[in-house]
This record gives sequence, structure tokens and C-alpha cells, in this order.
Amino acid sequence: MRHYAQLQGVTLSTEDREYFRYILTGYPPQVIFCVDSICDYSMEYVKDHSYEIVDKFSSKVNDLLKAAIPEEKKEKAYGLLAFMSSYGIVPTIIMSDVLKLNDEYNEIFHVFCSLTICKNLGAINEYVEVNPVIADYVQRNRFNLPEDIKALLKHGMDEFEKKIRNASDIEGEDFESLRYYLKRNIIEDKAIPEKCMYSTIYLSAIYDLYNAQKYKQVIKIVRKLKEKNAFNLYDDRAQTQIQNYYCRSLAREGEPDFYNEVQYFKDTESILYDFLLGFMERNKSNFGKALEYFQRVIKNDPKHRSARREIVIAYRGLEDYSSAYDFAKANYHDDPENAYQIQPYFEILMRKSNGTLSEEEISDLQDMRKVLSQINSQKPLSNYYELEAQYATFVERDWDRAQAVLLAGREIFPESSYIEKAVFDCCEQFKYIKGMEESLSRLQKMSKDNTPIRLVYDMREVRFDAAMGKSFDYLQMKVGRIKGLNEEAKKRLMDCILAMYFSK
Repeated sequence: MRHYAQLQGVTLSTEDREYFRYILTGYPPQVIFCVDSICDYSMEYVKDHSYEIVDKFSSKVNDLLKAAIPEEKKEKAYGLLAFMSSYGIVPTIIMSDVLKLNDEYNEIFHVFCSLTICKNLGAINEYVEVNPVIADYVQRNRFNLPEDIKALLKHGMDEFEKKIRNASDIEGEDFESLRYYLKRNIIEDKAIPEKCMYSTIYLSAIYDLYNAQKYKQVIKIVRKLKEKNAFNLYDDRAQTQIQNYYCRSLAREGEPDFYNEVQYFKDTESILYDFLLGFMERNKSNFGKALEYFQRVIKNDPKHRSARREIVIAYRGLEDYSSAYDFAKANYHDDPENAYQIQPYFEILMRKSNGTLSEEEISDLQDMRKVLSQINSQKPLSNYYELEAQYATFVERDWDRAQAVLLAGREIFPESSYIEKAVFDCCEQFKYIKGMEESLSRLQKMSKDNTPIRLVYDMREVRFDAAMGKSFDYLQMKVGRIKGLNEEAKKRLMDCILAMYFSK
């Protein structure tokens, strides 16, 4: 990007490059488009409209894959892409072994090559790589590896295990395979030689485990690195990133050790320090306190993407949709293909869908539904069922369709508290008491030893009591006892109950 910018007469500061580093995937046309946009408009404009850089290319990935992959070969094709994207740069010899597993893999692979979905690398084409934009799309949507490819990789892992017992045996191993198998060993908590404890591989493994919500494993790995003193040998950048994921994992698990470990950032990374303290409070469902920390982060860094996302989560936890609106909308436009950015903005629009949506909001709503439908057609997505049911409820006012969508979602995701929450909210809108009662019972079971779900349950239990005709004084007393809500949130809940059940 720096080189192309210089050719175009554009000067990029270190801050500019750092900003775009988290937006660009490395795909050359995307880099060119970004720099050309800076030339045509301005740096400030492109940063404010960075979602266009993502949208211009990621929105085309789904259409490309849909056109390239016949419906009957979809499962095999996405499985092959999942393998190549997770492996990274695949040695041709490994790719050849995979293609021999099934004739369809070979056929699909040649289609991918002809459409530049993947390409050969190296002086003698000794590697294969998936287009970075497509690899990013596949990894974000977490497509599963097919069983036959899993079995092949397990065999490779077993052979690597034999070699790794004698560190000298791995010296002739292809680096990309070495990197892959070392990373798998780390993820599966297997021993590796101390000479192979590379920071980049550990960081990649920790990143994958964190995104797979395996927080206990992250904690275990980092503690082991510190016990072996390997952590102290890494450069500052690697230490900072590993410590960041370590603290996040401690916060996710509610570990008291978090408060000791977060001190690592107190004097050197004040913004990250405040963010992590807010993250801990949010995970403890202390949403009001969490907001104080996140707003402090935003004050010092208005474009801090993680803090903006967390602010939306905190406001949603308090069910304060109006305060979350600006952040949720901006987050969505920054990453319009991300189902997790779509959800909060979609839900907020549902809460104001009584004829007050602007043309832009209506357009956003339809775009979001299209993206969710496309993702769900490739791999079932709980968000799709939650939000389609809400659309049928709040916009279409169609109970039959809402009920059908919710039942389908429940069948695929029987343990999803998010779907159960949507069931209650939709039933409440249609004054279907039996459905509210059944959903509340399921939420109660899910809330055992789970503070965030407990808060969801407590707020809906009060609304159910209101639907059953309990007195205003009783409801007010019950709202006052809900843990995790600040006074403003309690007042908002009572206002909601007043509007819905006492307005007559």
C-alpha cells in the first residue's frame, strides 16, 4: 500500500498505515481501490467510509462462490475451501493428497483455479493459496472441515508427532507444514520442542482458539509460556498481543487473576487498559460500569472499533436500544457482511419500526436480510432465525410466519438463548401468553450459572408478570431487585411495562 501510494503521490503516515492494516486483507485490487479513493476524495473521507472498501470486495465473494459452485457440490466445495483457508499456504504435495480423497475435490479445485479463487505460488508452483479476500470470508463464516480431510490431517499429525520427539527430525520439514502442525500441536495441548516455540505460531494458535471461544485453552497456553519463560523472550509486539488475548480470556472466564494480569498495560497502554477493564465488567454483566470504561476509551480514540462494538453490547444488555443506535449503525456500515454487526443494528431498527424508519434504514434492513439469507444458505446461522422472526413480528405483523421461523430455529439451535429470547419477545408482541410462559421456562433452565442469560430471564420474568396482571407496585419492587441493571435501565424497563401493560 505504501509503495503504490508513493507512485500516486499520496503520503501515508504511520498512523494511516496502522488504521488500514485492520481493514485491508492484502488483496491487491482492494489496496489499489483504497489508495485511488484517497486520491479521488481525501484521507478523512476514506477513513469515514472505510466500510466501502470492505463492502466493494467482500460483498462479491458470496456471488462469486454461488456462481462457481453447483448446489449439489456445495458441501464438498466449502469443505475444501475451509481446509485451504485454515492451512494457509498449502504445499502442493499436501494438496495432491487431499484431491485424491474424492473426485469431486479435484473437479472443484480446477474450477477454483480457473476463476482465480486460488492460485499456485513458488518458483515451481510448489504451493497453493486461496485468494485472501475469499479466505477471510470463509474463516469468518467458520465453515467445517469434511471428515475425510480431517482424517488425512490427523494422519499427518500422527506422523509429525513421531518426528517431533526428536527435534532434529523436523529440520527438513517444509516450513508451511511445520507451521501448520506446530500450531495444531499447540491448539491440541501437545508438547513441542522449546526451539520451536515461535511467537508468531503461538499467537496464531491463541487467536484461533480465542475466536473458537476456547478461553480455558488460551489461559492454559499462556500460563505455560510464562512458566517456561518463553513469553519474556518474545518481542514487545508479540507480548502485547498475547497478553491482550490472555486478559480477554480471563475476563470471559471471570478469573480473579485478570486484575493482576491487566496491570501489564496500566502504564504503557492506557487505552487498552481501560478497554480490558470495561470488557471484564461487561462479562460480569455490570453494563453501566462497563460503559464508563468504554466511553473513556472512545474519548481518547473515537474510532476504536472494539470499544464501539462493546458499547453496543453493553447497551443491548441494558436493552437501551436508542442509545446504541449510532454506534450499531456505524459498526454495521464498517462491516456490512458480518452477521454479528448486523444483529444489533437490525434489532434496534425493529424497536423503532412503527412507521418511523427512514429510506436509508429500510434499505439497510433489506440489505441485512439478504446477507443473512445468503450466509444461512451456506451454513445454518442462528442470527438468521432470530432476526427473520423479529422482522415477521415487528414489520410484517405476521404471527404464522414468525412462529414457523422460530420453530425452525429452535430445531436447529435447541440450546440458543438468543433464539429463546426472540421467541419470548415475539410472543409478547402477539400477546401469546402460553408461548411466553414456555419460553420463560426454557430461559430459566439456560440461566443456571450464566449471569448474562440470568439478566435476560429476570427482565422477561417481570414483563411476564405484567402480562399476567400483577400490580404496578409489585412489578416496581421486582424490577428494583434485578441485579446487573443500573437505575436508568430499571426506569426504562418500568417505562416499557407501563407503555405496554398499563397504558389503557
